[in-house]
Amino acid sequence: MKLIKTIKFATNFNCKTWLFFLFLLLVVLNFKLVSAATLNSSEAESNFNQGIINAKNGNLDLALAAFNKALKLDPNNPELYYRLSRLQFRMRANEDSLKSIDKAIELNPQFAQAYAMRALCRYVLSTDTQGQAIYNALEDFEKASQLDPKNPLIYSERGMFLVNLGLKDDGLKDLAKAIEMDPNNVKLYANRAKVYYQLGDDAMALKDYDKAVQLEPNEAINYLGRGVIYYSLKDKKMAIKDIDKACELSPDNIYALKKQAEIFVINNQLKEAINDYNKILTLDSKDFITYYDLAKVKIKMNDNSGALTDLTKAISINSKFEDGYFLRASVYDRMHNYPASIEDLSSIIKDFPENAKIFVYRGNMYVKNKDTVAAYNDFAKAITINPKSIWAYLFKGNLEFDQNKYPEALADYSQAIEIDPKNRDVYFNRGCLYLKMDKFDLALKDLNEAITLDPKYATAYKVRSKVKMKLSDLDGARDDVLKFSELTNQE
Repeated sequence: MKLIKTIKFATNFNCKTWLFFLFLLLVVLNFKLVSAATLNSSEAESNFNQGIINAKNGNLDLALAAFNKALKLDPNNPELYYRLSRLQFRMRANEDSLKSIDKAIELNPQFAQAYAMRALCRYVLSTDTQGQAIYNALEDFEKASQLDPKNPLIYSERGMFLVNLGLKDDGLKDLAKAIEMDPNNVKLYANRAKVYYQLGDDAMALKDYDKAVQLEPNEAINYLGRGVIYYSLKDKKMAIKDIDKACELSPDNIYALKKQAEIFVINNQLKEAINDYNKILTLDSKDFITYYDLAKVKIKMNDNSGALTDLTKAISINSKFEDGYFLRASVYDRMHNYPASIEDLSSIIKDFPENAKIFVYRGNMYVKNKDTVAAYNDFAKAITINPKSIWAYLFKGNLEFDQNKYPEALADYSQAIEIDPKNRDVYFNRGCLYLKMDKFDLALKDLNEAITLDPKYATAYKVRSKVKMKLSDLDGARDDVLKFSELTNQE
């Protein structure tokens, strides 16, 4: 199929992200053990196969170490560089992945699947996602198919790539051709199932996963993939059944354990989730995402100290982990350690100086730490970065309200309402300001609007009762007090 000459580019801003996600699961399926004849020593073979096992179970750092040991023993083996490249791609070490696959091709210019792998590396590394990068990738796929025209995996991988580019029909044709070439290859059905899932065709995805499970009933990853689809369809019973089966077949499979832990969290089985996350960490002690996920569970259990320990560990593994700093800042906030929270938020701002939300959050921490000047500067900075930041206006208005700067606060609240006229909190705060300014009619109007937007807004009823008292509406004030009492008792 000469797509290189006929391709029409489709705009896809999330193209590379999705490509990586698809390929991440694809590489799990394509790892397999090799015979001793492939490598020049039994020790190299042992390390190689250990790397395959670790990679399949998600122990990526151990897999990397094993592959590197194998390469030291057999430095001129193109198969080793090929497998190393796939692993590095999976670990998002894309430049290293390209170097490894180039080495594989240098050692064996007839290595068809290496060209298919290089197609993905070149595309992901390129900043040109709609021009020469696509042509280069397709040329490599074309080379791969010319060298090994009977290899269905090459067509399967190209099909996934084309669908990712927005060329759905061409991609599905390649995926169908791959299955036609080898109708009993479980990997091909699993690959197409992932594509159908990404395209939103859950019925076809389930059909392919059913076929994959039928062909290979002991392959954990297919139960996991099918379980994910069942869960997206809100069929929890079938999802749990499949994911439990995946964990049974592959007790050390990190992906299965993570998905099982996620379901435990959703079902509020928090101790079981913690057990799964701890098991993952015994398998891969450098998995900073799992420390992060574990911290979130501990926060749900009000174990702030435990969450803090896990987040600190995550950040020690990845010092650029923005989400880790943000969540740890929120834990410090819960523990009333505002200086530490400010320090973490400042770490994020250092790397992401145009993130208005972080300035708003840090501004609130400065307020709690009684540094009103720094707080005001952060709110003002957030507005400069994002003039439509409703929370920056709201919190800046609150600060001005507390400092008796009523005209300034009124201007900020009004601006926030202009940005989002459906935000109950802004109407409530402006209503409180009008009450303070003895503008009772305007206060009543804003509080009415806040209650209209949220009829269960208890505090709004309480404040409105005071306004009604000022307006001599004693019956209305009494009704609001009773409503406030009713709502707070429900809580």
